[in-house]
Amino acid sequence: MFIDAESLDAKSAYKLLIGSVIPRPIAWVSTESTDGIGNLAPISFFTVAGRKPPRISLSIQPRSDGVTLKDSFVNMRDTGEFVTHLATLPQVLPLHISASEFEPDEDEFDAIGLKKLPSLAVKPPRIEGAPIAFECVVDRIVPAPDGLNHMVIGRVVQFYIRTTSTCPAGGSTPVRWRPSAVWPPNTRWWTTPSCHHWTAKPSHTSPAAGCDGSTRTTRTTR
Repeated sequence: MFIDAESLDAKSAYKLLIGSVIPRPIAWVSTESTDGIGNLAPISFFTVAGRKPPRISLSIQPRSDGVTLKDSFVNMRDTGEFVTHLATLPQVLPLHISASEFEPDEDEFDAIGLKKLPSLAVKPPRIEGAPIAFECVVDRIVPAPDGLNHMVIGRVVQFYIRTTSTCPAGGSTPVRWRPSAVWPPNTRWWTTPSCHHWTAKPSHTSPAAGCDGSTRTTRTTR
């Protein structure tokens, strides 16, 4: 079956994309407004976009009303800085809460109860407990024709990697920091890889992941 992309509306194209590109890693992005108000946003349209210089890309849609730009995008646009954290299972609950639409003048770190840690090269703070963070400056912004959806390409200027984020058995680094990813739409599966393989079998359990050769998966709802 072939589908002409031009014939699809935004919702249909979105469903095809998120049902095909799985699992999708979650970027947990912190920004700061020009008035110094902290903002947090989970973004699943996220990937690496270059290695020299190191760059990442984030695709950001408007708020649920379909016309208001999200605070996270406004902050990136106005300040030119942000921090991208890799979402992990231990922080799934505050991650989900940060997807709520707070008022622009409400500091989401304070509202959610997360501690700010100073970044080294940019003003937006890091999230305490996040094992990996990329401090970024905006490289470019690519707007969609509607002017409401945007792709932000950020250049990583500083990496933060928790020193314990390696596996004693010699496995890949992600095992120790327990990354999360979104699986098929309408199910909200979150998974973390094992020491030996990356496959995951959906289940309703959510035990801690470790270097025991198993894969841990948990289901969350929104």
